[in-house]
Amino acid sequence: MIKLAHLFFPPKCIACGELLPRELFSRSFCAECAEKWELAKKSCRAQNNGRPVKEIESFDEGGAPELVPYSFIYTPGKRKNPENALILRLKDFGDKRCVSRVATEISEIIAEDIAVITKNGARHGDALITWIPRRRTSVKRFGFDHMERVAMALSKKLAIPAVPLLKRRAFAHEQKHLGGKERRINAERSMMFAGRTPLNGKIVLLVDDIVTTGASLGAASKLLRDAGADRVIPVALSATERPIDAGKRRIEDNFNIIKKNNR
Repeated sequence: MIKLAHLFFPPKCIACGELLPRELFSRSFCAECAEKWELAKKSCRAQNNGRPVKEIESFDEGGAPELVPYSFIYTPGKRKNPENALILRLKDFGDKRCVSRVATEISEIIAEDIAVITKNGARHGDALITWIPRRRTSVKRFGFDHMERVAMALSKKLAIPAVPLLKRRAFAHEQKHLGGKERRINAERSMMFAGRTPLNGKIVLLVDDIVTTGASLGAASKLLRDAGADRVIPVALSATERPIDAGKRRIEDNFNIIKKNNR
């Protein structure tokens, strides 16, 4: 069913900005960008033996590295790549089309994990979904936490409750401007367990948008295990191919701010 608003304001492809034909009104991409999106995921799977997984350092003393499944590679700076455009629009606007697309993608990424949970006899009542919370300053700036919206949409798809279990402290720094060691320190200091739901014996699906060094996911996983979770399954929509040069990132961001202000 076509919404009345779409007749006056037809939705556009989130990557190239082209108006979508009527049959694609509910989609995120036009046909061309959708094909590029699928090719990006297919290429990523082909390079990673069918299932892309990023290995991150465990925050448990002496713990084995954690494995984070993801869907595609995020390349900073390439805003018009369909895969990058999806994440950027999700962060900036959090609109329903993007949230639904991301929730569907994450449900496909963790299909194997859900199968394992079911095989081991766990009922949905033994599982919870939570997310890496957005910094308070970003929530104030944009008015929402994009991963909270994704977690809620994912909850409906999987019939598994989504609950807020983690919280950022007020002094949390933005991870993208930090190097590897700085990210780990910042993640440990700035994130805290804030759940009111007992986690003893629970399996927790922990979702995030991008995994770079894995500091946020690693710190959050430890907090959830320390709170009693039997198992934590971290998952990200995308991963960066290599560690980001924090100094270069700061220079680029400052340049973009100056450029925007001088328009």
